[in-house]
Amino acid sequence: MIKIIYILFISFLLSSAIADDALMELYDAHNYSALKKTLDSYSGANSYEIIFFRAVFNENSQEAKAAYENVFSHTSGKLKRYSAKKLMDYYYANGYYDTAKKYQKYLVESDARESGTQYEKSPIPLKTATREELYIQVGAFGLKENATQLQNMLKTQNVKSTIVEKKINGKTLFLVWIKGKSDFESTLNQANSLREKYDLDYRIIKK
Repeated sequence: MIKIIYILFISFLLSSAIADDALMELYDAHNYSALKKTLDSYSGANSYEIIFFRAVFNENSQEAKAAYENVFSHTSGKLKRYSAKKLMDYYYANGYYDTAKKYQKYLVESDARESGTQYEKSPIPLKTATREELYIQVGAFGLKENATQLQNMLKTQNVKSTIVEKKINGKTLFLVWIKGKSDFESTLNQANSLREKYDLDYRIIKK
């Protein structure tokens, strides 16, 4: 009897995980009509994934914000980044820029960790360590010609950039980097300015 209950419990956990993955795939694809329909079929479930996706369709912004904060505080990985993005947008839209930047900083650093471009600080003593440099990555291309095209566009706007060739997950990419400022906050402001002017997504790289 106990064995049967255990098997049923494991089956429930596996089916819940598959359901959560399906919701994330629909969300990433911006297929909101299918997402809503699928979400409605899980009316009895109450995982953090379900809490987040229900908040996406909640027209009460305060209730949605509270749900995102709950999810952000208790989860990790992709779901935590989803919540951080929603909270960043909420606080920017309502004029709470300092709070919004906290979530934006989390997203930037999390994205860097995921891509493997953020390196651990050198164990060399501070007196002899080389100062950490910050760069803003505004493009990653499989073809160098595409990276050069973006670099030339930036050059017309008097924005200096460098093309860096890297192998990531066995694939050669040509990355367009712009030198950042001397500290993270200033570099983050610089990156936001570039995004607003040229509609460029970015990552902040520590080297």
